Amino acid sequence: FLFGAKCVIKGIKPNSREPFECYHMSDIEAGLGLKRKHLIAMSLLVGNDYDSGGVLGIGVEKALRIVRVFSEDEILDRLQDIGKGLKPAVSGGIKSGDDGEESHSEMNKRSPHCSRCGHPGNKRNHFKSSCEHCSCDSGCIKKPFEFRCECSFCSKDRDLKEQKKTENWWIKVCDKIALWPEFPNRKIIELYLSDSFTEDGSSMSWGTPVTEMLVDFMVFKLHWDPSYVRKMLLPMMSTIYLRERAINNTGKPL
Repeated sequence: FLFGAKCVIKGIKPNSREPFECYHMSDIEAGLGLKRKHLIAMSLLVGNDYDSGGVLGIGVEKALRIVRVFSEDEILDRLQDIGKGLKPAVSGGIKSGDDGEESHSEMNKRSPHCSRCGHPGNKRNHFKSSCEHCSCDSGCIKKPFEFRCECSFCSKDRDLKEQKKTENWWIKVCDKIALWPEFPNRKIIELYLSDSFTEDGSSMSWGTPVTEMLVDFMVFKLHWDPSYVRKMLLPMMSTIYLRERAINNTGKPL
C-alpha cells in the first residue's frame, strides 16, 4: 500500500480453505481513516523494509495517534518540521499556555462543593435539606466511589487537565522524534512515492493481475495443480472485477 497498491495479496497457504489473504486500501481508509501518506508516515516512525528500527520508543499505537492529527496532504511535511525540532500546532487540540492560565484563574473562583454528596454547595446546608441534585428528604446522599461532579466548573477542570496532559504528551513525542538522526529519511519517502521506479532504478507499473501469469507462478513456486489455482483465484478475481467496474461507472469505490 505504501507503494500505491490498491489490493495486496499475501499469506499464500496451499491446501487450505483460505489459500491467501487479500487486503484492500479502501478498507483501510474506511476502517482506520488512513491514506497512503499516513501509512508512509507510520512506517517512518515504527520501521519499514528500508529502516527496520524506526524511532526508538514509538510503537504502532503511538504512531497511529500521531499521524491521525494531520491530513494526508500535510502529514509528511509536519514530520519534516518535527524532525527539525519544531512542534507543529494541533488543530482543535492543544491550546496556548496563556489560555490555560486564564482558565485556571477562573477555576480558582469556583463555588465550594459538599464533601458528602460532591455537588455544588456545602455540607452544613445539605445536612438540613438535600441539594437539588440529590432530591432526598433525609439530606444529601453520600457520593459513590469514583464520583464525578458534572457541574460546569468541574467539567472545565477535567477538560483543562486533559488538555495539559495532551500538550505534555505532544511535546515529549516531538522531542523524541527530533532526537532521531536524519528524520524523516527523504530517500525512503521518495522511494515509496515513486509510482514508476524501484530502488534499483528499474521501471514498474500497476495493473490488473493477469490470471494465467498467477497460475504459472503458483504452479512453479508452490507446485499447485492449475485447476486448483484457478478455483482459488476465482473469488479474488471476481472481487477485483466488481470493484473496478464500480469505480469506472461511478468514480467511487463500491
